[in-house]
Amino acid sequence: MRDGVNHPVKRYAYKFIAVQALIGLSISLLCYIAFDQAAAYSALLGAAVAVIANVIFANKAFAITGNGRAKQVVNNFYKAEIIKIIISAILFTVCFRYGHVKGSAFFVSYFILQMSLWLAPLFLKSHNRT
Repeated sequence: MRDGVNHPVKRYAYKFIAVQALIGLSISLLCYIAFDQAAAYSALLGAAVAVIANVIFANKAFAITGNGRAKQVVNNFYKAEIIKIIISAILFTVCFRYGHVKGSAFFVSYFILQMSLWLAPLFLKSHNRT
């Protein structure tokens, strides 16, 4: 069955992506305070690449849900990850070609947002215990 945004898993994914966007904005603000406008701009672009790729991933990965459809769900996740990698590569290229970015701020922001994805299960697990 194709589920809309109202499916609980998809809703949670979008909430987490919204939190990622806030983390990205915070990193950009910190770069502005600690360094300069160019670093803030670069950090914002790095965060934008991560968030855009994750929105596309969530749309594709959670397009089909339901019992008895495990094979389709797994296939969707594989396809979503491939699309996410391709979109990320395209956005990296556009940002570095036309964006005049500072690589360090861009990649730090991007990797922090990616790490937040990897660390989410730890926070979810501890959140579920309480």
